[in-house]
Amino acid sequence: MRMYNSVCFIFFVCVLLLSQSSFVFADSWEYLRSTQDEHFGAETLSRAPYSDEDVLKVFKVQNTRLYEDDTWYYDENKNLKEVDFRRATKKDLEKDEYKLWNIFAGIAGPDFVKKHVQGFVTFRDEHDSTLGSVWSYRKAVKSDVPWVLSVNANAADFSDAQWLKDMTIVMLHEYAHILTLNRTQQKYSSKKNLVCPAVRHSEKTVLGCSYPRAYITGYGKAFWSEDDRAHAQQVAQAGSDKKKRKLVAAYYALHTDDFVTQYAASSLEEDIAESYVDFILLRKPTQASTKKDKKVLYFYNFPELVAARDSIRERIEPTFQP
Repeated sequence: MRMYNSVCFIFFVCVLLLSQSSFVFADSWEYLRSTQDEHFGAETLSRAPYSDEDVLKVFKVQNTRLYEDDTWYYDENKNLKEVDFRRATKKDLEKDEYKLWNIFAGIAGPDFVKKHVQGFVTFRDEHDSTLGSVWSYRKAVKSDVPWVLSVNANAADFSDAQWLKDMTIVMLHEYAHILTLNRTQQKYSSKKNLVCPAVRHSEKTVLGCSYPRAYITGYGKAFWSEDDRAHAQQVAQAGSDKKKRKLVAAYYALHTDDFVTQYAASSLEEDIAESYVDFILLRKPTQASTKKDKKVLYFYNFPELVAARDSIRERIEPTFQP
């Protein structure tokens, strides 16, 4: 599974960690994911034939609504050009693409979407194990809404309860990327040899340098060792996906108490996103006996994240209840 590509834009790919089991309590619930996934994503299966025009669809997001067009292209600055987006009809709302968007929009909420998300892309590829990704521009777009969500709609099956759980986890992971790497958290830069200021432990990410009070700044300072950073650098330079997966699997095997999932061991960006997913899906750890527990507890230091967690859990609870 592809991890990310930063040649023209930043491309974060979500690993789908399949469920192990779920537990329901009188006044709460939690959902436990598998900690390992050797494929770095879920196998997508072709469930229905589709026409050529369904292979790729692009949507503009405006006030959380989708506007669709079939004759779009990106200019040299990665902005949509020569498009004539149309508002969705009632018939459109029954399509998989619109239902997929509703999962994400329901998690992120209207205010977050308006502030950060400008596009939604769906594609159908039965040979691609990637289910979801988000990408952003580093310099072309100066506004605070440069993010685009991309989803593989090929395996969509809304009658399958397990698939719905898995896709909701994918959307949570992608939401976490935007939450921790948007322009309020990072100073974007396109410099090839970027050096972030050491003062206040600014973190260098694939987008730029994090601000002192950014979530990822405190997270990296608290939890990422020099060994972790050296490993992540090795993964980034590995070349093929096969080599990346092998390196990550080997490192995770030695640090199972440090990362909530195997995929989290691939980079700081993926680690904080995966820990955030468990922050949403699990009950608050009663003790911090391992580093991975401390990582989940980290998010409870931020009242705004705790408030958002409560709202998200309320909205997704029907998906994870038996």
